[in-house]
Amino acid sequence: MRRFAATLLLTTPFLIACAGDTPKTQAELLVGEWDQVAPVTINEGGQTITLSDGEVEYKHDGTSEGETMMTISGMPEALASYRLDANGTYRLDGDVIISQITSVDVDPVGSDEQARQMASQMATMMAAGPESRSTILSIDTDTLVLRDEASGGEIRYTRD
Repeated sequence: MRRFAATLLLTTPFLIACAGDTPKTQAELLVGEWDQVAPVTINEGGQTITLSDGEVEYKHDGTSEGETMMTISGMPEALASYRLDANGTYRLDGDVIISQITSVDVDPVGSDEQARQMASQMATMMAAGPESRSTILSIDTDTLVLRDEASGGEIRYTRD
């Protein structure tokens, strides 16, 4: 759950339009803002998690910002949905984006005290988590498709 959410939050680059006919490198295409096209459901640690409404911005300086909605199935409604907002760093290694969360806020959708406690625990775990890795399956000026290496989940994005 942590790594896939981190991947969603931190490995969702945006394309910047450049003048001229020079082909863009993958690193150039990776900079900018992306919007998640459709929800992605994964199974991780015995839980089914759906990530939706994801937005990410990758910057030229190797930092990133992102947010997503995370819904955990099989949980009572008051404990099931959380909004994640994260900042991090990233680097490219061939076709692999390696990301690290540097700060994260996890907020429950509801006001349940137990959900606030769970959100705090999730934020602590995500901030202390290892780097995440996502393989770029395809990238062009309009779309980006990533596969999270830990979960195998595939995420499709379009330029914001």
